Amino acid sequence: MNIDFFRYLPLEIIIEIVSRLPIRTIVTCKSVCKTWRNLIQTRAFVDSHLSKSSSGVVTCRISRYFKIFEFVDELDLDHHNRHYIPVTEFCCNKFMESSQLEGSANGLLFLRSIINRNNLYICNPITREYIQLPYAGIFNSFSVLVTYGFGVCKMTGRYKVVRVLQECIRHPDTVDVVRIMKCVCHVHTIGTGIWRSIAPCAMLEHDCFSTAINGSLHWLVTDLQKGFKLISCFDLETEIFSTFSPPPLMGRSENRTEFLLVALGGYLCVCDNTCEHEIVIWLMKEYGDEKSWTRGFVVRKSPEFLRGNFELPNFVCPIKVFKNGDMLMAWFELYMVHYSLKTKAATRIDVFGPYEDDNDNFINVTAMLHNSSFLSLKSCFPMENVKLL
Repeated sequence: MNIDFFRYLPLEIIIEIVSRLPIRTIVTCKSVCKTWRNLIQTRAFVDSHLSKSSSGVVTCRISRYFKIFEFVDELDLDHHNRHYIPVTEFCCNKFMESSQLEGSANGLLFLRSIINRNNLYICNPITREYIQLPYAGIFNSFSVLVTYGFGVCKMTGRYKVVRVLQECIRHPDTVDVVRIMKCVCHVHTIGTGIWRSIAPCAMLEHDCFSTAINGSLHWLVTDLQKGFKLISCFDLETEIFSTFSPPPLMGRSENRTEFLLVALGGYLCVCDNTCEHEIVIWLMKEYGDEKSWTRGFVVRKSPEFLRGNFELPNFVCPIKVFKNGDMLMAWFELYMVHYSLKTKAATRIDVFGPYEDDNDNFINVTAMLHNSSFLSLKSCFPMENVKLL
């Protein structure tokens, strides 16, 4: 195609065309000429692409090797591996030895150092940029529980990181948390350079990971005094905490890993792993309506993935439901598996491997939904603070 064809097109039309291309093709377009590179870096293009981009997944192996994949959600694919297109990959060793994947929002990843838990980072794998967030204070005490959340405001589009600190009392023998004594909450709005104290949440034990949906962050929490579970919600716009009830029959549980909070297909969901042979996924059909919890999916646990010779918790985390009803799931941070609605069987997905090292030891693999974006961190932070992978 003659380049003059694009020269005389309105800018809005060019953005509309280019933003619909696959991510790797757009990255190649940045190298065509300076004009195209500058166009792809504009906020108009970034917003247009993000509104059309298909979802994908980010995986992290051995707490340092990250891979980004784009989903292909078509009904006539002849093999489940064709659902996943590699986009890019990177290693975090340049700025920290090992990391915990804490969250993803509109193309940005929120990472926490495992070695020094006070070191927090925001990274965009597509633009190859990262930045360390301002120091938020030390909390390395064994008596302090900490959990994070990362998301984007629904109205203003501002990115925020939330940190919840809870001073607790542990059982002397089991070290289980028996009481929450104090709760402190901080919020960092990306680009401001400061952490702010806000009104704390209720004295409830928070789960380790948050789920972002509908402009809010959510955690499964436990009322240690009454012994039942709730869902804690943090509105990123108003910065106010609230709670609502989980699905029926899951109020009490001795094992906190039996239930997982996830987002599937735009719904807030609870994954119930209490049954030995199947997984029940509950959907909140009307967000915020406690009466709208519905059994959305029932997944049979394949025998080949049930513990075997390993004493491992028997649970999965659903990540994506495809148009044909098949499902992408993470199995105890060991495998990525594809569940077939037709055969009722789960199969390990090779493109996310390997899952064992040279000595046949399992490799830790974590994953979460991720929408790739061309948003430059230089538009959110001072340019001198942004570094390249």
